[in-house]
Amino acid sequence: MTLAPESREVGAYIAGYIAKKLKKRFGTCCKEFLCCVNIDESNPDHTYLTIISRGGLTRGGHTRDGLTIPSPSLYFCNFGFSTVGTWLVAHRKYQCQHSKLNKEIKSRKNTYCVAEIDIKIKKVNANTKKNDQYLKEEPPLSGVIVVHKNHNHNIECADSMKYLPVSSVTKKLFYNYFNSGLSPAQAKRIHTDNFIYHENGSFLLADASLNPSSHTIYYLYNLWQEKHFALKNPLEMLKNKRNVYLESGALVTVIEEDLKWSVVTEVMQRNQLRKSSSEIVFVDTTSSCDISQTNVTIVSTSSSAGCIPIAILFHANKTEENYEQAFKLLKLECPRCFGGSEEPQVFMLDDSSEEKNALSSVWPTATMLLCYFHVLEAQWRWLLKKLHKFLCWMTQVKKKMH
Repeated sequence: MTLAPESREVGAYIAGYIAKKLKKRFGTCCKEFLCCVNIDESNPDHTYLTIISRGGLTRGGHTRDGLTIPSPSLYFCNFGFSTVGTWLVAHRKYQCQHSKLNKEIKSRKNTYCVAEIDIKIKKVNANTKKNDQYLKEEPPLSGVIVVHKNHNHNIECADSMKYLPVSSVTKKLFYNYFNSGLSPAQAKRIHTDNFIYHENGSFLLADASLNPSSHTIYYLYNLWQEKHFALKNPLEMLKNKRNVYLESGALVTVIEEDLKWSVVTEVMQRNQLRKSSSEIVFVDTTSSCDISQTNVTIVSTSSSAGCIPIAILFHANKTEENYEQAFKLLKLECPRCFGGSEEPQVFMLDDSSEEKNALSSVWPTATMLLCYFHVLEAQWRWLLKKLHKFLCWMTQVKKKMH
């Protein structure tokens, strides 16, 4: 049977790469690998290849994590398994990424493609040669590669390449971006820019294994955060690093029962001594800062350089009780943190009644002021109400101007 030229070309590429990998891994027990197309076993749908090892493969158990191949068209992914037993050194099976394996029925990625590469490397010894005519050859034909090459989708388009899984090299590259302090959006922009001026830039940008999607990048970022900051249990990470913070001069106080803690660094302690800390203090809360939905309340004061923090409080919810316990924790840790006074003259805060009531409860004599931004916001809401007919007046002014 005569095979199509492309079948021989694909088969030779795969077999050649496998031979190179095996020679590198088993170099101490075999001297040469050759590959050829098995014409008798092949047909237009399946290409059978054999790997000839001169010297034989006698050692097993070394390919469990080492035998991987790239697809000629970059559309195969390894889902497979390893077996090292009496007859085989290794067994790998690669299916097209558009197969039904591990996919929902209605998934766009699932086209029920049956294309696959099946690789078996046989042991060469007296027992295996008894019932295998190919192992009796000289040199023995110890490797079998079966290529099911008929895809049911177009493989020469960017749509297929966008479904490729991100490679390990790309993962390490993005982890380095995150270690450098880049956000997912910044890392994606820098990573994309590196491909723009490349000779095959458009091809590389379409390859999801090299240029992952935003969803994949944020997933990698969450994994990186969880590893370095223990997002699912930040209190545990804080406990582990508490001694490090104390050695640097920071004050860390934790209430484990209610999941509240305060952090006052050495710089913040100096800021507490400023005169402005006794005059006006700003309180602002940011919600849902991590997976545990932690709320971060920053207590800061003014300076010639702008706003500077004097303490940071972490608590679970934005309830009056949580606010009050967090502020009491600060008062317990730093009783005179407002320029040497027990409380400042003025607190400026958001339009949060829970926050305002908690501050009034802990520091009752301080004056509570609403932030200018919220004053302007309230005024704008008043103007936009139909009752005051401000929009009609603005429309008339615009008509006269134009």
